[in-house]
Amino acid sequence: MKNQSASEFERWPAAWTAVSLRDDEFQRFADLISEAAGVHLAPIKKSLVQGRLSARLRALGCTDFLSYHNILQQDHAERQRAIDLLTTHETSFFRHSSHFEALAEMARRSDSAEFRVWSAACSSGEEAYSIAMILAEHCRGAWSVVATDISQGILAQAARGEFRIEQKQQVPPALLKRYCLRGVDQRAHLMKISRQLRERVRFMQASVLAPPPFGELCDAVFLRNVIIYFPESNKQRALQIAISRLKRGGRLFLGGSESLRPQQPGMRMVQPAVYSKQ
Repeated sequence: MKNQSASEFERWPAAWTAVSLRDDEFQRFADLISEAAGVHLAPIKKSLVQGRLSARLRALGCTDFLSYHNILQQDHAERQRAIDLLTTHETSFFRHSSHFEALAEMARRSDSAEFRVWSAACSSGEEAYSIAMILAEHCRGAWSVVATDISQGILAQAARGEFRIEQKQQVPPALLKRYCLRGVDQRAHLMKISRQLRERVRFMQASVLAPPPFGELCDAVFLRNVIIYFPESNKQRALQIAISRLKRGGRLFLGGSESLRPQQPGMRMVQPAVYSKQ
C-alpha cells in the first residue's frame, strides 16, 4: 500500500471505524447474497458481513452501509466485489480422498468417447486440478474438466494455477512430481500446476442455481460443500440442475455432510455422499 498524506486521511469520514451494520441493512445484504449466490446468511453472520465490507465503505467514502448498498445497485463491478467478499471460498487438493479413488475407478472403466467432469462452485481450483490429475492418470481416451464459480476474481486466480507451497502436502507425491512445479527466487513460496494440465481445465463463471454455460452431459459432477449453505428450495434447485447434466450411469459427488433425499427419483447412493444416476 502506498503512503498517504495526513490530508488524504482527513478526507475520509471521521467515524468510519465506528460504523455498525443495522439489522435492516444486514437483511438487504442477506437478500443480495441469496439472490446472487443462493446462500442463506443467518442473523448470526451480521458481524461477518460488517467486518468483510467495512474496508469497502472506507474505500468509497460511505458513512453507512445503506449508502454502500445503494452503490451496489448501480455499480456491477462493486456488486461482484461484495459478492466475492461475502461468499466462502474454502477448498483443498484431494479433499475427501475416497471420492477421487471412486473417480479413478470410473475413469479406468469408462468407454465414453470423452470422459467429462463438471466441478461446480470450484472456488480457487484445487478440486478441478485434483480431478484433472486423476483423469490424466487413469483415462484411456479423451477427457475434459469444466469448472464453474460465481466469483470472477476467484476464477481468475484458479486459472493461474498458482498455490501456496504448503499445499503440496495435500497432493500425492507421484502426482506432485508429474503435474506441479515449484517456484524459484521470489516465487519460491508458490507451486504452479503444469501447463499441460491447466490447458485441460475450462474455468467459466456461473451460479449453481442456473443451467451451466455448456451443453455436454457429464460422466461426473462434483457439487461438494455448497448446498449445505443453501435454504431447502435452493438446495433442491441446485441438485436438480446438477443431476440434469449427468449421463445415465454418471456419478454425483456431494460434500461429506450433504445428501440427497432418501427417495430422490432416479438416483442411487453407491457410497457416502456419492450417487449414481439410473
